Amino acid sequence: MTEQKKFSGILGRKGLVLVVAGIAVVALFWVMQSDNPKDSEPIEGDYLPIVKVAPVYPEEAVVQGLTGHCDLEFTVTPQGTTTDISVIECTDSIFEPPSVQALLKFKYKPRVANGAPVAVSGVRNRFTYTISG
Repeated sequence: MTEQKKFSGILGRKGLVLVVAGIAVVALFWVMQSDNPKDSEPIEGDYLPIVKVAPVYPEEAVVQGLTGHCDLEFTVTPQGTTTDISVIECTDSIFEPPSVQALLKFKYKPRVANGAPVAVSGVRNRFTYTISG
């Protein structure tokens, strides 16, 4: 039995037409609301990571058995990219270049304030380097 026949049996043909018409009116109302930003509330939302790339473990650090971490601070741009990267702390300078390179590949859904994407500064990320096995 098709979905239309099931609903027709329960609601009758006129009831089904009213339900479909009601759905269309709700959809049209939603479209009209979303197309008129003056009448709607400002859209807000915080930044969210979409892509986070792991850094390449430096071969020299693997050979030496070095482990550690690297803390970076940066800005998430209105386009969702990273900029203004600064190293806050690295347990060994060998971890700085791969950490920065990985961070440059991060992508974010930007923060939205008053309906427009905005930059967020002071964001931090820690890359941890461990050797397993």
